[in-house]
Amino acid sequence: ASAEELRPPEAVERNDLQVECAAEIKVHALGVMAVDLSASGKTAVSSSIDGWAYVWDVGACSQRTKIDTSLNEAWSVSLSPDETLLAGGSQFGNINIWDAATAEK
Repeated sequence: ASAEELRPPEAVERNDLQVECAAEIKVHALGVMAVDLSASGKTAVSSSIDGWAYVWDVGACSQRTKIDTSLNEAWSVSLSPDETLLAGGSQFGNINIWDAATAEK
């Protein structure tokens, strides 16, 4: 791949939302399975096959919540419109719901 292909975009536009690529966060021990960005662009969530999901403050580039999802329980993730709940789809066909602030299931 050329250097041009590997360079991240400076900004991504989505309707009236503009998100700048300002940081790369490396926290998961194994592969990231899913990422979701809230409609406001202020909150993101990531899940991994390492059994953890993280809720992120996008502007501060900091972790808000670390959620023990257990292995295979959050292969897909989505934030609720009000950013208070995290839904995760498991390898086994289950849908799990966690509180995005307290990590309670």
